[in-house]
Amino acid sequence: NSDTTREVLMTEFLKTDLTLFSFRESGFIQYNKDIGNFTINAGTRVSYWSFNKEFLLSPRLNLAFIPLWKKDIVFRAATGIYYQSPFYRELRNLEGDLNPNIESQKSTHFVLGSDYLFYSWGRPFKLISEIYYKDLQNLIPYKVDNVRIQYLAENNSNGYAAGIDLKINGEFVPGVESWASLSVMQTMEDIEDDFYIDEETGETIYPGFIPRPTDQRVNFSLFFQDYLPGNPNYKMHLSMMYGTGLSFGPPKSDKYQDILRMPDYRRVDIGFSAVIKNEDKKSKVNFLNKLNSMWISVEVFNLLDIDNTVSYLWVSDVSGRQYAVPNYLTPRQLNFKLIINL
Repeated sequence: NSDTTREVLMTEFLKTDLTLFSFRESGFIQYNKDIGNFTINAGTRVSYWSFNKEFLLSPRLNLAFIPLWKKDIVFRAATGIYYQSPFYRELRNLEGDLNPNIESQKSTHFVLGSDYLFYSWGRPFKLISEIYYKDLQNLIPYKVDNVRIQYLAENNSNGYAAGIDLKINGEFVPGVESWASLSVMQTMEDIEDDFYIDEETGETIYPGFIPRPTDQRVNFSLFFQDYLPGNPNYKMHLSMMYGTGLSFGPPKSDKYQDILRMPDYRRVDIGFSAVIKNEDKKSKVNFLNKLNSMWISVEVFNLLDIDNTVSYLWVSDVSGRQYAVPNYLTPRQLNFKLIINL
């Protein structure tokens, strides 16, 4: 017999009834001018949101300089103030209430970069490099619980993002383009008034700067194409990706505890394709000539079958101790594709 006196105990329950009505107004002005070897692009954006009665002014400036060198190179510099107006989920705190005093997150950008076009093996290549620093203010911290993002709905954090991006693309193999990119970045934040008491010494500890959830220090990617010599209808492509682990922490904990790191992300994909019928050529098989084009491809995703962690499921034992159980992304997969254009 079932026991009807048993109770269902929930660790968390939230029920809210919210209504939001607001309007936005925005506009921009832009100025472009070529002065000798310089190109100037300047402007500003203005916006107003009735929900928090916030008026924003976002000036920005871009400069490009082409020196009179034999080498084909362009130097770029940019600065500006950018605002990200909060969307609905950032307005709502963990208790389900809307914060009418929320402000837009602010980022002041400083960017230096260059575009370098050169020739090697008789083919064109382009090297793009960029170094940047972004001063972040009025940040809205958030926690990642499994794959759910929970915003704290307060502008109680400031931080920065700094890094360098490098990318080269061109025809490493004649007739097909490949590329490689490398990014090194650090983004940190300092939450206002966060502290904890050391249980052993009784000392008050201020955590200071901690990694943001998007703090991925190194990211490398490569895409390479090749084909059979003398027959470009049969191609191969290889892609490789590597990224250092993102930060995370236990659920229902203070933000300063989110300093754990996921394992590094690693993935290799490979694919092969063949053109069965080309638009410009007639086929020896008569019925294929009724088609404009036809090609097939076979791809192996996650060729090395690496278990990449996407998130963690936290499990508690009877003593309240929590254990992080990883959730993995898709293992090795085989993908077959047939494309027909009539």
